[in-house]
Amino acid sequence: MPKAPPLWSVLLLHPPWKTADGLSLADNNRDPPKPAHMKKSFLAPSMESRKSSGTSTDTKSSAAAGPPCACEATNPKWQPPVPRDPMCFFIDVGAGRGDSELAFLGEHGGQTSTGGQGQQLTFDTGAWKKEECLSYLVEPNSNFGPSLTEVARRVPGRIFPMVQQAAYMCDKQNETFYLDTAGPHARGSAIDPHHSDIQRQGTAKTPVNVTLVNLLRWLREGVLPEDHLVLKMDAEGAEWDIIPCLAKNPDIYKLIDVMYLEDHCPRGQYCCFENLHTVHGEQQCDPTPQGQCWCPSKGQAGNTRADFDAALNTLKSAGVKFPPYFSET
Repeated sequence: MPKAPPLWSVLLLHPPWKTADGLSLADNNRDPPKPAHMKKSFLAPSMESRKSSGTSTDTKSSAAAGPPCACEATNPKWQPPVPRDPMCFFIDVGAGRGDSELAFLGEHGGQTSTGGQGQQLTFDTGAWKKEECLSYLVEPNSNFGPSLTEVARRVPGRIFPMVQQAAYMCDKQNETFYLDTAGPHARGSAIDPHHSDIQRQGTAKTPVNVTLVNLLRWLREGVLPEDHLVLKMDAEGAEWDIIPCLAKNPDIYKLIDVMYLEDHCPRGQYCCFENLHTVHGEQQCDPTPQGQCWCPSKGQAGNTRADFDAALNTLKSAGVKFPPYFSET
């Protein structure tokens, strides 16, 4: 039986070495040759799904209430891939400069750690060797494009940056994304204009346009139950929108084997205690008093902590593993 094209050739809105506008990354003067299976016809189902979903392509005003688009947990036009040999995927939602991919490859240059204690994280790939897995590095901040391109050169043909794109709970073009130009490693960049790191910048906040890719559609159309899927999510509060949406469709969340999730509201990393903020390169907690915690963002869909925890428990009950996870970036 002939193999179906890999996840990236079926589902990406744009080739991974392109920006959302179809332009080459800043440090790439020429496009790499396209694989033989990278045909326009393979992109058509994804584009058709986006058209049929009725999601808007208008840029959202930062003053608008609610999420950029509603949760789309199912769509009859989403079809799973044709039968093929099992594959291993690592999807990094919020890839930043590529630290998680370096940690995934076992390189100690990555800053990713477990439980906030500074240990090097060893990603769970089951019976698969890490070099056998295909990696997709989803990062809306185009400033990280050159770094991710350099990381992709570590294992040519198996690591694919998706720059100026953000995984979310629906598809939408031209969504406003706000760059954190003040915090360490631009860590607070987010689609939520009310994210605390964005609010601190006042009128100096930097909006850019990105493409939202529905993570649920992406998984449904590209992953088979027999595949091994490792998902890392560091989405600056957008996880509060994505996870409850994901929990509505067992056919999709059961595709995930392991999820490394950074919960931003909070799991300890956003509390004011001595020696904790040293990890983040911050020297004070002003205006939050010592001993108190705060949430930079709870997403935009209005989900409560009870909603979020219930969604997590739904995934855990289905066998999705959630190892302790924390990233400095």
